[in-house]
Parts: sequence; structure tokens; C-alpha cells
Amino acid sequence: MFNFFEGVAIASCAVAMAHSYVARGPRRTALLFGLPFFIGWFMEAIYMWSLRGYFYPANSYALWLPGELPLAIACGWAVASYAGLLTMQRFQSFKLGIVVGAGVDILLEPLALYFNLWVWTATNPLQQEIYFGAPLINFFVWPAFICGMLLIFSRLEKFQAYGSWQVLNSHASS
Repeated sequence: MFNFFEGVAIASCAVAMAHSYVARGPRRTALLFGLPFFIGWFMEAIYMWSLRGYFYPANSYALWLPGELPLAIACGWAVASYAGLLTMQRFQSFKLGIVVGAGVDILLEPLALYFNLWVWTATNPLQQEIYFGAPLINFFVWPAFICGMLLIFSRLEKFQAYGSWQVLNSHASS
């Protein structure tokens, strides 16, 4: 079943990728969206299968990736990371980039739980419900993920701006 959230997540990812393609070109766009998409997918798989922390109801999504992860969720990781990057660059604030990127989940969590887009299961102490059924661990993972992506993106932007030789030489002389 294709749902509104799934459509918005995939369409948002496509629009953000188009923006990035025009502003940054195809190679940087592939990195800016590929990294959070695949790292997010990997993290989801580990958490879902090793810790059994949550699941996505089978009837809630139409498009799935291997490992029983909806395509919309991986797109969400990429869009949130890109939103954090744009915010960080626009306002010259790493912290604000994290807040905006992680804020995507804070806004979505109550809606997603209400519409049964994902279901948290209480299997460990870090999964005590603290926000509309979402556990404490959720509020560590999202900011940590966005922070990691922004650090990687910052390095990629410097690498692109100065070229690999200058970046390597500046570290060698430090």
C-alpha cells in the first residue's frame, strides 16, 4: 500500500537531489545522497535485526529495500542530512545544521506512530518511551547520525573546494 508519507519522502528526496545536482553537480550529489542513504539503511538493518528495536508494518509501505526497510525511510535519512547541510552552510552553524537535520525525526515521530508507519518494541532499557511512544535511544541516534554526516560533508566540501593535493599537503605540514 503506497501511503502519503512514502510519497512525500520519495518526492522530497527527488527534489533535494535535483537541487543538489544543479548546485553541486552529479558526483557530489551522488555522495551527498548515497552516503546517508546507504549508511542509514545499514544502521536500520543492524538495529532492527540485532536489537529488535522496531519494525515497519508490512502493509504500511509499497516500496521496499532488501532487509525489510522501506525505500521512504532511507530517503528520509538522505533528505534530513541534506537539510542539515544546507542549514549549516546558509547560517554558518554546525549546531543548527544538526538541530534541523535531527528535527525532521522529532516532527515525524508522532505522526509516524499515529499512522502506524513504524512500531517501537520495548526490548532494552534504552527503549523507554519518552516522546509519543519513541524511545530515548532515538534522540541519541538521529543527532549523532546527522552530526556524522555533516562532518563527512564538510570534509567533502573542503576536498572539492581545494582539490585533494592541497588538502593532503595542509595536513602534512600541520
